[in-house]
Amino acid sequence: RSLSRLCTSSHPFQRTDPLLGGRSPLPKLCRTLLDNNAEPGHTQVRTPSTPSCLTMQCTICLDDSGEVVQKGCRCRGDGAAVHPECLIAHATHASETSDEVVRWFRCDVCKDDYTGHVELVMSKARHARALTLPAGHSERHHAAACLAITLHTRGRYAEVEALETEVLEHCETALGPEDPQTLTAVANLAITYGSQGRYAEAEAMQHRVLEAYTSAYGKDDRKTLDVSNALASTYRNSGKFAEATALHQRIHDVRTAQLGPGHPETLLSASQLAISYGRMGRNAEAYELNLAVQAGRERVLGARHPSTLTTAGNIVSNLLTLGRYPEALARSAQVLEARIEVLGERHVSTLDAIGKHGHALCLMGHYLEAVEQLRRTVRLDREILGPDNPYTINDERYLVNALREAGAVEEAEAVGRATLATALRVLGDDHLLVDDTTFSLGCVLLDAGRADEAEAELRRVVATTARKLVPWHIRALHATCALGTVLRAQGRVTEAIDVLRECLRRTTEHLGADHPRGLVAASVLGAALLDQDPEGVEGAEGAELLRNAHAQQLHLFGPEHNETAQSRKRMAEHGLAGGEEG
Repeated sequence: RSLSRLCTSSHPFQRTDPLLGGRSPLPKLCRTLLDNNAEPGHTQVRTPSTPSCLTMQCTICLDDSGEVVQKGCRCRGDGAAVHPECLIAHATHASETSDEVVRWFRCDVCKDDYTGHVELVMSKARHARALTLPAGHSERHHAAACLAITLHTRGRYAEVEALETEVLEHCETALGPEDPQTLTAVANLAITYGSQGRYAEAEAMQHRVLEAYTSAYGKDDRKTLDVSNALASTYRNSGKFAEATALHQRIHDVRTAQLGPGHPETLLSASQLAISYGRMGRNAEAYELNLAVQAGRERVLGARHPSTLTTAGNIVSNLLTLGRYPEALARSAQVLEARIEVLGERHVSTLDAIGKHGHALCLMGHYLEAVEQLRRTVRLDREILGPDNPYTINDERYLVNALREAGAVEEAEAVGRATLATALRVLGDDHLLVDDTTFSLGCVLLDAGRADEAEAELRRVVATTARKLVPWHIRALHATCALGTVLRAQGRVTEAIDVLRECLRRTTEHLGADHPRGLVAASVLGAALLDQDPEGVEGAEGAELLRNAHAQQLHLFGPEHNETAQSRKRMAEHGLAGGEEG
């Protein structure tokens, strides 16, 4: 959102309103581009096996020979079918005859931006054409900036960095270091550094832009607030949650005063503030604020607006964090249905909804359905976004969890190791998504009976989450509970009891006594107490904890859920009534 904002409005890479233009033959350069530069993970556009290929008439040349693809805009049916080379020729002609650039990225029928593979093809074609122009021509740098945006959404950060560095060097040389266009280029490159986990560099660059904008426009100007929002997000991602929340709160207060509580920009700032609340472990506040944002967006934008659907997805995340899995599953199904209807199956927001719904299915114990859903999600992610995109990495992590829960431990380990390697290569070792993927792999290793390896992975996660997150954050609680489970499996019962008691205390205090994560901690802690003192006071405490956890899991999930079955197995190990093997 911040990247998109910084590349629109009064800015050297401004996207203008569409002008009508005609057709011209497809340039050889663009035809070569289509043949040789397909997106990673995507089959060639002109190949019959391409999932997005259609056999209908191209809406530009009216030719039904060969195959066409969907534009990825709001057009549907026959109106969505086009030869990519026809789109490129159409945009090239408009550029040559009127200097119009909007047709490179926006459908002139529905006025919606292209998405998916067509968006990438058009961005690359525009950039390839721009490289044929004289050195110093503004279109060379405009096209590079827009291609950078397209690649950024696909997680191809190394390519984005190269393009944005080129743009920044040009701006600094041609315009000077304090020119607004140069500062915009600095802000864009800072966002890319942040996406790579290079938070210190990103923060330094954003402070530079913020100081210049504050001096030029004032601290409450829209441009200044936009950069402040990007800086607050960098704070949040680097673990500076108090600073992030304070800055997001200030932005929200200013926009409320300037624009009113129902303005879309105010609602956006409230949405960002809710995310920071979540990172601070203020989960109930985050949920309530997102409910208010959704009500406001429904009133101002409509229930089917993409921004409203984004908030609906954030509410699903809040419910999952709060442990309200049945509500989250029902809402995630509604969000997924709406996003498919409004945006289409191949839109990045729809892919996010598919993955989140698969994750909710897994948490509720629908493991085979979750695996099927997440395999489909990962396949689409890799095809549309590419294998290095953070969305793809996150959905692969969800798939690892579902495979483990479904009993496919060997496949889960193979996918988990590959996903972790990709995450480390793309994001670096200080990114939260790397921590999440490491946690998933550690749980797989525990299920595989390799407790020592599992402990090494989980201790890494516990250490990094302790540095980045509040102790009662759901990520920290997950990692701590899993570590306690590993310690019990190793026979280190006293250590396990200490870790699990603290985990249970934090979960109960901040998320409630009936939170699913707390029930797991209570179940394992009860078994550990029985291990240590089966006939004494601690054993009696353990038996009560274990029985209560099992009863609540049975009520929440049913008897077939893995967590319920594990508690039942622990009860059987200690001869408690209601326990059984298997």
